[in-house]
Amino acid sequence: MTRYILLSVLAISLACNFSFANTSMQLDTVPRGATTRLGFDLGWEFPYSAGMELAVTIAEAIEINAGVGLGLSGAKAGVGLRAYPLVRSKWSPMIGAHLFTTSGLGEVTITKNTREALYKIPSAKGFLVNVGARCRFKNGDYFLVAMGRSISFNDNKSIYLEGSPDSDIKDIADIMGVGGFSFNLTYLIKLGK
Repeated sequence: MTRYILLSVLAISLACNFSFANTSMQLDTVPRGATTRLGFDLGWEFPYSAGMELAVTIAEAIEINAGVGLGLSGAKAGVGLRAYPLVRSKWSPMIGAHLFTTSGLGEVTITKNTREALYKIPSAKGFLVNVGARCRFKNGDYFLVAMGRSISFNDNKSIYLEGSPDSDIKDIADIMGVGGFSFNLTYLIKLGK
C-alpha cells in the first residue's frame, strides 16, 4: 500500500512540474473571490470514495465541498472543509475535515479459503481528518493527494451473524465498514471564468 502511495505522489509531482515547465506563476495571478470547481475523487475510506464533489474555494485559501460516491461500505455522501496555507504557490499543503454518511451493505457473505461467514455491514456516520498536498495548474484546475484517518460514530464496523467465527474473516468485514486509514486522489476542474 505504501508503495502505491509513493508512486502516486511521484506521478503527481512529475505532472505538476511538467505543466509548469514553460510558465511561471506570478504572485498577482491568484484569483480573487469565490471559485467553483467540479471534482472527481478516487479513494480508500474517503467520504466520496469513487465519486464526485462540488467545491467552492474562497480566496484560494479555504474550500467548502460536498460530494457523493460509492465505497466498500455502500453509497456515501458528505460535506467537508479544506485549508491551503500557501495561497500564491503552485504547491500547497492541505489540511481537511469531512463529515459523511454511508448506506451500508446489509448482509454480506465473506469467504476465505474454505471458511465462510455472514456479516452485516451497517450504515454509518463518520468523521475524517486528512492532510495532503495541492498542485494548482495554470488554468485554475488542481490536483490533490491526501491521507488521513476516519472515525465511525457507530459502535461496530461490522456485525457477525453466522458462520465461521474466524478472526481473518472478521478483519475483512471490518475493512468494509467505516473507520481507519484513508487515502484519496482528487482532480478539481474550475467551472466558468
